[in-house]
Amino acid sequence: MPIKRYLESYAEPECHLVLCQAHYSHVLVIPAYDESPDFLSRLQQVDSDNKFLLILVVNEPDNARDCPANILLEQHIKEHYTSQWVQREGFLASFAGDTFDILLVRRFGKNKPIPRKQGVGLARKIGADIACKLISEKCIQSPWIFSSDADAILPENYFNAAKNTQTAALVFNFQHIGPDNTPLTLPFQLYEHSLHYYVNGLKWAGSPYAFHTIGSCLAVHSQHYAMVRGFPKRAGGEDFYLLNKLRKTGTVVSVDKPCLRLLARESERVPFGTGPATRKISQLEKPAEQFLFYQPLIFQYLRCWLSCIKQFPDMFQRQSSIDDCLTALIQHTCNIDKRLNHQHLLITLNKMGSQKALQHALQHSKNNSTFEQHMMHWFDGFKTLKFVHHLRDHHLPSLPWQEVVKLNPPFSSSLTD
Repeated sequence: MPIKRYLESYAEPECHLVLCQAHYSHVLVIPAYDESPDFLSRLQQVDSDNKFLLILVVNEPDNARDCPANILLEQHIKEHYTSQWVQREGFLASFAGDTFDILLVRRFGKNKPIPRKQGVGLARKIGADIACKLISEKCIQSPWIFSSDADAILPENYFNAAKNTQTAALVFNFQHIGPDNTPLTLPFQLYEHSLHYYVNGLKWAGSPYAFHTIGSCLAVHSQHYAMVRGFPKRAGGEDFYLLNKLRKTGTVVSVDKPCLRLLARESERVPFGTGPATRKISQLEKPAEQFLFYQPLIFQYLRCWLSCIKQFPDMFQRQSSIDDCLTALIQHTCNIDKRLNHQHLLITLNKMGSQKALQHALQHSKNNSTFEQHMMHWFDGFKTLKFVHHLRDHHLPSLPWQEVVKLNPPFSSSLTD
């Protein structure tokens, strides 16, 4: 069994300390660093068949000074929840509440702070590893590990999305909101538009990696989680790399409803992501003009390349070499749209080593379907991003959103909503 092998060989030590005799309908993992206790009261609105378990990994990086907010968060839990047990020098503690119980994992202060280079990725992995163990022991009824953050406002029917769904992961729809539902500031509007614009562009191009990669909006099936050896231990981007691996074990489904609301706040907790990005945008003199979006033609090139992958095996039978076949296909698909320069696409693909990938896929495929699967495992979400960036950096510089809207690409609705 993947979970048993994973727990024995790759899980974090904390998961082996947990002895749970209670039973819960669902499990939710939240890493918390420098957070106020307010998010705990917001979780009371989440509906569940029975109590759910919140695995709360309170952490700080090992290069940070003591974080008073972490201490205050733990004090709040002790005052408002009933203590059940404490294990192993205070690393783990269990508290009972009305709607959910809390399994508190202490990774701050004297309790071994998180290595700064492993950051939130390790914090999520600790919590998800514990969840995986409890699922395997039947303490959690649902096989899904829900992952979120303290700035997320979860809807009442949050857990219902995972019912009767046989996939590797779910990605919830999201919307940033201002404090007390005030209108979003321009930096957050621009950043959220850019996220939707990119995913919509990938979807229009036909990419199987067309989904958001935000750690607060995930649910991962425990079997698939174990198959990819859990969250990567990174200070940022752990959500992107996890989903990139999960897509190769099964489908990743984007859930339109229910929609999560994310509190708009600038933050330096992680090296990149929403907080740092919006902070940088807010420092621009003219954000609406200086914050740039990918040129729409980049996604047209991506659409052409993905079309070429589907046609390649049949075309290769009529060509003398991989290079000739690739060149002929690129020229044919690019000629359909006169705005495209087939040399731009060929240069990009040559830079990425596409010929070697095509040769490997041909050698290890018995049919077109297997060939395409091999290629899409190679040309994954990370390779797709490199493809987009190469075209941006060498051929199609990014544009202000007003210029993108004028071009009226077929996937630009997120820019005008």
